[in-house]
Formats: sequence, structure tokens, C-alpha cells
Amino acid sequence: MLEKRTARAQAPGNHILWALVAIAALYFAREVLLPFALAALFTFVVAPIVDRLEKWRLPRIAAVLVVLTTSFLVFTGFALFLLAEINDFASKLPQYEINLTSKVKFLKGSSAVSNFTATYEHMRRDLELDKVEPKSPSEINASTGELAPTTSLNVPTKEDLPERLGAGPQAVPVKIVDSLSPSSLLPSFITQIISPLGTAAVVIIFVIFMLLDREDLRNRLIHLIGSQQLNVTTQAMDDAAKRVGRYLRMQVMINFLFGLVTGIGLQLLGVPNAALWGICGFLLRFIPYIGPVAAAVIPIALALAAFDGWMPAGLVVGLFFIVEMVAGNVLEPKLYGASTNISGFGVMAASVFWMWLWGPVGLILALPLTVCLVVIGSYVPKLGFLNTLLADKSVLPPSSRYYQRLLASDPEEAIEVAEEFLEKNDIEALYDVVIIPALSLAENDRHRNYLSDSTQELIFSTTRELIDETSMSALRDKTDGQAVNVPAVAQEITNVFCLPARDEADELVGLMLAQVLAKKGVNVRVLSVESLASEMVNTVVSDHPAVVCISALPPFAGTHARYLSKRLLAALQNVPIVVGLWQSEGSQKKSTEKLSQLGVSKCVTTLKQAAEYIAPVSKSAIGLQRAV
Repeated sequence: MLEKRTARAQAPGNHILWALVAIAALYFAREVLLPFALAALFTFVVAPIVDRLEKWRLPRIAAVLVVLTTSFLVFTGFALFLLAEINDFASKLPQYEINLTSKVKFLKGSSAVSNFTATYEHMRRDLELDKVEPKSPSEINASTGELAPTTSLNVPTKEDLPERLGAGPQAVPVKIVDSLSPSSLLPSFITQIISPLGTAAVVIIFVIFMLLDREDLRNRLIHLIGSQQLNVTTQAMDDAAKRVGRYLRMQVMINFLFGLVTGIGLQLLGVPNAALWGICGFLLRFIPYIGPVAAAVIPIALALAAFDGWMPAGLVVGLFFIVEMVAGNVLEPKLYGASTNISGFGVMAASVFWMWLWGPVGLILALPLTVCLVVIGSYVPKLGFLNTLLADKSVLPPSSRYYQRLLASDPEEAIEVAEEFLEKNDIEALYDVVIIPALSLAENDRHRNYLSDSTQELIFSTTRELIDETSMSALRDKTDGQAVNVPAVAQEITNVFCLPARDEADELVGLMLAQVLAKKGVNVRVLSVESLASEMVNTVVSDHPAVVCISALPPFAGTHARYLSKRLLAALQNVPIVVGLWQSEGSQKKSTEKLSQLGVSKCVTTLKQAAEYIAPVSKSAIGLQRAV
């Protein structure tokens, strides 16, 4: 036992140690891993094209060569066009000097800028005066208050300067070194050219092998990760490949549209070299969050320099703002769908982490690599914390969020959780999935004395208000946005009685059941928890109902339900008794066996099960009563 506890205590430390080792390996092996990661991402993008060519009866080698050759020609033409646009822009820069100078003078002449500049200058002078060391008293003339001449400096005069210099001024040899000679610049130039070319060559080689041997690489990776769990490993790899591939293709499409629209818009506004800035927008938007802002900086500055007024720059700002809002809030949610499932915080954290680890290239690779981590975390339990930290899903279920907001004395937000859930689900699901589980949590905490009286009152009163609002159609139906239509019920006959087993929470669930059954045309009467068990039994016997339901929440649902069932079975004959052991799936079997031995007709755990059993039984019984 002691060894198990020690192992559990050391587990978090081992996880942290392995995480540090993995980060160190990613950092020191970045020269190899970066080309591999770039090749893998490019493979995800072009693999569907290779598969399509293979389906057209083209051999794999030929399909790979066609795709790579086409990609190379496209990238080469793209780069040549980009260089031509950059050279053209550089040649036009001197033309914008006059407008830039006039705008800078205008800004300097404005009162706000002038006041800011003057304040800064005053502060700078004051700080410089504070740095001047005060003179010693021996240097100050007592009579005049001026600095007294000092002899300690021994400054030579003009007459004795030649004696000090000896034979006169001496010539100092000067050697001129041409630091800009081609021979000195050639090594650094070659290094700057060869390094990216070498990386590109390695990436191309990796891509060729990945495209040619995809199945073999997949099998080797499955064997390396977990050959003993082929199902989980295969699902994780397929899921990661689909998400990353879909994300990259959709991102290329959206970024292309972003660059195309901004380029056309800048051309219509008359901004010089609009095609260049459209291409820059396409490339920079691969960088999360920062990219669109960086893409807009130079066109805005160029609009200020190329035009006399301020309006063109404002139009450029509006153009980039509108296009980015449409791309980020309309296109991305529709096209990405569930391809990434990464939260905004996860995107920012991943961007900072991978940029710190691998530099600017890591910033571009951040989101695809994080998608892979999230997928792994969703399939590997030991790495589930990655899915919790980065995935775009609520960590707490709706029931826990509803209960947590009530614990925090925030009933408004608790109601918002219920309304948000109701937008996509019906009332029956709201009660079974959110409200009843939350009441079960509250009952467990209440019996452990974890809840104060005021918190208990807030939980029960808020839930009762929610039930009342739902019954009055304050919450809207999800299908057509209209009020929930409750069929008319024969009020002269009480079909069903619902009895709380012990606590107020049991009564609240009874009210929920009454509302669900009312939508099915069944009239339900819920007795108050303030009534004694004998009083409830007498009321039920006097009204001759078709069905009696006992509502019981854990932790003592079975015990309280058995006590009340015994009283009812002794007083009633031929009346079905249904026991709702809400949220008791784990302990239902034992309680169900004991209740069945007593003579209970049915045990249910959800309102849906209760409604499916009670509605037809009660309606048939009412039909017989009316016939008689």
C-alpha cells in the first residue's frame, strides 16, 4: 500500500520531468524537426491531390512528380512576381517623400503633439540637471559665491605645450581597410543563401518520401506509438490527419480570398503596388492574430505617403477591418467547422510557445501542431490535460456550471446556462441533463453539511423560478421560436399523483415531471413536501389516481422511496406505482430489486423514461373511467 501511494505521489513529478525532456528535445533537435514538420504539413495539403491522380490510373511516382513539379512552378512564378513588385515599390519610394514630410510637419504642429513634446523635453532637462553632481565647498569662493580656480588639474598653457610634446607633432599612420569588398561579403552572402536553400531541399526530400511511402510510414508510426492498441492509435492518427489537412486547405482558401479581396480593394482605392500588398496579406495571415494587422501596416503607411489627404488611409483601414471581420467571423466558423477544436486561449498559448521554441517558422506551425496535440490528448488518457487546456469545449458540463453559479450566488448566470442549453435542446433534456444532476450534487453536499442554509435556499428558489418560467413559456421552444404549446388537460380528473420521497429537491423534480407529462396531455398533481407521509397517502387514496409516482433523489433515494412505497402499497390496490430514482444509475440495480420485491411496478432514472411509461398507462385508465 505504501509503495502504491509513493508511486502516485511521484507520478506528477514524472510527468513534469518527461515534459521538460520533450521540450528540450524539440529545442535542440529543431534543425531536423523543422524541415520534417514543414514537409508533413505540405504532405497533408497535397496528399488528396496525389490520391485523386492515382484514382485516374496514374502511377504513384508519376502523380508525386506531377504534384511537386506543379507546386515548384507555382512557387517560382509566385516568388518572381513578388520580387518584381518589391523592386517596383522600392523605385517609387522617393516620390512619396514630399507627402510624408508635410504630414510629419502637420503632426508636429498640432497642439497635442506639441504639448506632449514640450512636456517630454522639460522632463528630460529636469532629469539631466538632477544628475549633475554638486560642487564641493572648496571649489566655491566664499566672498563671491563663484567657483574658485583650482590648481590640482595642472592644465598646460599654450607656451609650455611644445615642451610637453617634445620634438613636435608626430605623424600617426592611418591604414584604410575596405570592409565592403566583395571578398569579405561573399562568405556571409553564401551562408545566407545556402541555409534556406538547404532547408528547402531537405523539405522536398522529406515530402517525396512521405508521399511515396505514406502507408509504410503510417504503419511504422502506429507500431512505435502503440501497436497493442491499434484501434485507438489508428483513430487518433486518422482524426489528426483529417483535422490538420482540412484546416490547412481551408486556411489556404480563406487567406487566398483575404489577399484577393484586399488586393482588389487597394487597387480600386489607388494604392500603389496593390498586388504586392494582397500577396503579403495572403502570406501574413497564416500567422494567428498578428498577421492581418501586420499586413495592413504598410498599405496604410503607403496611403499616407502617396495621397495628400487623410481619407485614403482611413479607407484602407476600413477595408482591412471589414475583410478581416468577414473572414474571421463568417468564413472561418463555416469552413473550419470542427476541424481544429482549439480555444482562443489555446491558439495564443500555442503561438507563443512554438515561436519561443522554433522562432518565426514555429509561429506558422503553431496551430497545426497544436491540433495534433489536442487529438492525442482526446485519445490518450495520460495526455488528457492537453485536451483540457487547449480544446475549444467547456471543461465543466452544463449541470456543474449551473450548480457552480448557484454556489457563487449568481442565479442570473445560472439561468443563462439553462437558457443556452435550451436553445439547442428541449425542456425534457434540460431537466434530465442539467437541472436534476445539479440538484443531485446539491443534495449530496447538503447531507454532508457542505451547504449553508442561505445557499440551499438560493438553489431551491432559483430552480423553482426556472420551472415556473418554463411552465409559463418564458423560455422559447427551439424549433420555431414560439411559446411551448401545452395541450389541454381534463382538469376534473387527476391522472397522476407525484409524491416527494423526503426533501424539497424531490418535490422540485416532481414539478418537472408534471410539466413534461402536461405536454403529453396528462394531468399531474404534485403534493408538497411539507405534508406528512400519512397525509399524502390519504390524499392519494381519496382521489383514485391512475398512476402514483414517487420522486427520490440520492443519496438516500432508495431508503426513502421504499418507506413511502410500503405505505402506498398497503393502502392502494391495482394502482401502478412508479419510483423515480433520479441520477441513481450506479446503485439502481440493488434498489430496483428491493422495490420490485415490494410490488413497485416500474423504476426509472430519467424524466424521459418516466413519461414514456406513465403517459400511456394513465391515458388508458382515464379512458376506462370515462367509459364507465
